[in-house]
Amino acid sequence: MDSDAAETTSARRYTLAFVLCLLALLAATAAFNASVDPYQYLSTPAREGFNAHKTTLFYHLPAAKSWAFKRTERTNLMLGTSRAGSAISPDHPAISRDNYYNFAIPGCPPKLDYIKLESAVRRGGVTKVIFFVDFFAFNTANPLSAEFTNDFSARLSAPLGYRSIWQGLKDFSSYFWSYQTIGHSVLTVKLQDSASAGEVTYTNLYENGHWNLRFSDDRNVLKAFQNLERSYLRGNWFPESDPRFSLNRDPTSGDSSLEDLRRILTLAQESNIEMTLIILPVHARLLENLSRAGLWPMMETWKREIVKANETVASATGRPPFRIWDFYGYNEFATEPVTRNTAYGDLKWMYDAGHPTVETGNRILDIVFNGAEPGIGGELTGKNIKSWLARQRELRVRYREQYPDTVEQVRRQAWHVKQAYPWEVEPFSG
Repeated sequence: MDSDAAETTSARRYTLAFVLCLLALLAATAAFNASVDPYQYLSTPAREGFNAHKTTLFYHLPAAKSWAFKRTERTNLMLGTSRAGSAISPDHPAISRDNYYNFAIPGCPPKLDYIKLESAVRRGGVTKVIFFVDFFAFNTANPLSAEFTNDFSARLSAPLGYRSIWQGLKDFSSYFWSYQTIGHSVLTVKLQDSASAGEVTYTNLYENGHWNLRFSDDRNVLKAFQNLERSYLRGNWFPESDPRFSLNRDPTSGDSSLEDLRRILTLAQESNIEMTLIILPVHARLLENLSRAGLWPMMETWKREIVKANETVASATGRPPFRIWDFYGYNEFATEPVTRNTAYGDLKWMYDAGHPTVETGNRILDIVFNGAEPGIGGELTGKNIKSWLARQRELRVRYREQYPDTVEQVRRQAWHVKQAYPWEVEPFSG
């Protein structure tokens, strides 16, 4: 019995020692990940040479910004995709007093923007919204998974509710102890010197929701443009799971991005929110790819439907329609030449074919909120939409005459992609 008791005591000690070591390891892992904060879930202070530059943040922005929005005291919202997330600063002088949080996230469809707006209305205080609508995000043939949408919604549900608490446990337990987070924390620390030296790309998320894009100094600009253009041809416009673009209701899920837009407009009108809709620019190269892909008529239909939805909802609620500003065309922002000799930093208005710079965002905010600037963008209404679209077609012809080599290069690129990857543009059924 004495021998058995001694063995039992020894086993308990070994078990206790193992448990304590395991707890210490878990605590150390959590402390390390929290101190680096690679995805900025925690707003850990940035320290140069350690964690100031986030090299793995970009694809974790939906969760990071959701938790940040729940913590922020900013009440008004900016909605949209990565174009707005990187180009639009809530601290611009024209709007800095309005307490905006830039809640744009990469690839964001209107369904998620509705969830954001609903959350802001529920918690109270929101009186102004800037909604940066984006053509590719309305493709109902490219839906987000139900799991992603449910998780996103749960993060923004009532703070003390079951869904939010359970989602927090899922997110933060993974954040503190997953193999992926540990690897990204190590990589973040390892690449700090390279990021500071301009040798690698990184992203930083600011308190106001705006994030920066800092590319490596040796970035091949033309190649970056071409890579993004190809990603639209076989991804953003025509997803690999279903190479089709559609504005119609999805027959499987029942999703309708245009209906989600109407829900957003209705909620804003009924909540007495002052909303401004803005269509941000892309480079003319991407517009040429869009045209070669057979999407130009669909893009025009999309703009008409936005105007129609805005005025229909306004009439139904007995309120004036919201202002809609369009910069998505062949304007000064879009037509900067891009050649083999273009270097990072040479371009003023575009980071790549699809993302405007902060300078572009600042100028657009000046135009929208401080007075119109002739020739760059304009307001869309039911009365002028036909002439506005006709004018954009005229500018397209002028661009093609001015830059025939670029237009031919884009034509060949689109043709080669479609040979290997045929796609379909589904007719709009209304």
